[in-house]
Amino acid sequence: MKIHYLFFVILILSSSIGISQHTVSGTVTDAKTGEALIGVNVFINELNNGSVTNIDGKYVLSNLPKGELLVEFSYVGFKTIYKKIFIANKSLALDVGMDILVIKGQEVVISGNFTSTQHDNTVKISTISSKELAQSIAPSLIEAIAEMPGVDFISKGPGIG
Repeated sequence: MKIHYLFFVILILSSSIGISQHTVSGTVTDAKTGEALIGVNVFINELNNGSVTNIDGKYVLSNLPKGELLVEFSYVGFKTIYKKIFIANKSLALDVGMDILVIKGQEVVISGNFTSTQHDNTVKISTISSKELAQSIAPSLIEAIAEMPGVDFISKGPGIG
């Protein structure tokens, strides 16, 4: 008989624990195309609790307390979104559309190599021997190489070149 009471108490306690758990779930999509985004990080920093979207763009955050929380949605190539939510019921649905992040950079200079012998090359190639480097009064290797015609050295401070 005591075993039945013990089993009943454990059943009631486990059901009350299950009732107090709250979840946030939803779908993350591209705001422009509406396509589901796979692998979006969904994270609540205060709780150190997070999830990742699946192949359908769906996520679930579980074991959340009642109250106000800040949810972060981050994905490479998209703007990070912060959503403030208030959990009052057992579950909350939160769908998000993410916008593409345009990264503007500086110009890129590309130079190509071509296969030819040094004698056929139109670019002047100079060499410096180890003996010439040793005789140089420059304090570093880069500064010694910078003494050659056509080579520039830019210093950003002591020991930085």
